[in-house]
Amino acid sequence: MAPTESAAPTMSSSQRSRPGPPAATSRPRPSRSPSSSAPHPARISSLVVIAVVWVVVAAWAALVPFIFGLLVAYILLPVVNWLDDHAPRFLRRRALARPLAIVRCTSW
Repeated sequence: MAPTESAAPTMSSSQRSRPGPPAATSRPRPSRSPSSSAPHPARISSLVVIAVVWVVVAAWAALVPFIFGLLVAYILLPVVNWLDDHAPRFLRRRALARPLAIVRCTSW
């Protein structure tokens, strides 16, 4: 029997059983010019900041009530905690101290 020629190189059985990527060929990498490279992270960050500021400015009328509510809640939290701690005993057993403290603070 005559040996047949094949285009693909033959591999031994030990080479076939090894898992992993095929052997890398050394190809020259194309050079990148500065204009064709990916955008710089600082540019992306600045664009994101500009977009967020633009959205906040555009939605300012809708955001004012939420900001005001957060400010009032932040200011009244110590008062509510104090009223909750100093509520009569029968209110603390029924878990009514905090709701009553909140109602008391908001009804001034």
